Amino acid sequence: MPTREQDARGTPSTAVGLTFRDHAGITASPLPTGRVAQDLRVGAAEPGRVSMVTAGAPAVLVDAAGAGRTGAESLERMSADVPWLRTVRHTAAPLMGLLRPGEEPGDAVPKVGLVGPPVPYTTTLGEAIGAEDYDVSVRMLSMNAPHPAIGLTSAAAVAAAGLLEGSVVSRIRAARPTSGCASARPPASSRSAAPM
Repeated sequence: MPTREQDARGTPSTAVGLTFRDHAGITASPLPTGRVAQDLRVGAAEPGRVSMVTAGAPAVLVDAAGAGRTGAESLERMSADVPWLRTVRHTAAPLMGLLRPGEEPGDAVPKVGLVGPPVPYTTTLGEAIGAEDYDVSVRMLSMNAPHPAIGLTSAAAVAAAGLLEGSVVSRIRAARPTSGCASARPPASSRSAAPM
């Protein structure tokens, strides 16, 4: 039976464990560019390593460390990074085939976020979560705002990327022993978070 918890806004919620084990019959490639990981130049900055996947929703997952970040940023830091992350989204969208020539990119897809190694944190209920208790830290945008947890379609994209050898997610997972099932948690804002 799931335990009763509170979400990042402090409202009662139920913990739900999700495991994505099958692609549910989808036969299209989850790699819109044909590459598991690639360098993406965003503006004048050095290229950053990303994985672009279409699973759940199209998503561009940024290697946080390569972008000078951790993947465990506070919601406040993520808010400050929204303009940069929007630029990442808008740069990736045409590469992923999400735009017709002449179209302006929107702010819904691809989903965009940072992926990094797990870090210890405390949930909104005060439960200590050790870095050894999950596989990757994930921070995603939802309509140009940091998501306080992780949306279902983003979770599907992260899980799919974790199964692709050489992806940003799988490289982080490979650096640590796992049980074979990936788990991702959005680390704390001010050291508290709602577990996935």
